[in-house]
Amino acid sequence: MPLSHQFYSFFRRALPYGFDIAVLALMLAIVIISYRSLQHPVGATQFQHLELLARQQVYPHTQAMTLKLLREYDYISYGQYLKVIHAQQYEQRQAQQLPALHRD
Repeated sequence: MPLSHQFYSFFRRALPYGFDIAVLALMLAIVIISYRSLQHPVGATQFQHLELLARQQVYPHTQAMTLKLLREYDYISYGQYLKVIHAQQYEQRQAQQLPALHRD
């Protein structure tokens, strides 16, 4: 019998719901830590990147989103920063998927 199976069966007998509770607690801790990480303000490098995105004119929706973010908020969280980056990547994909022009 493999060691992992012995380990699992030992905890199943010792604590009927202990293993499930431990896994659930670990998952909850990961979610809480991830949420808290997204609430921290961005660093100087990310802020400079946002300023560059606000000045560029290639992706107008990203530019508008970034300008609004820079005007309305005292500090910008990583979550907001990631939303802007996602919007930029979405616009890049859309620009690459435009159909080619056919000459007749």
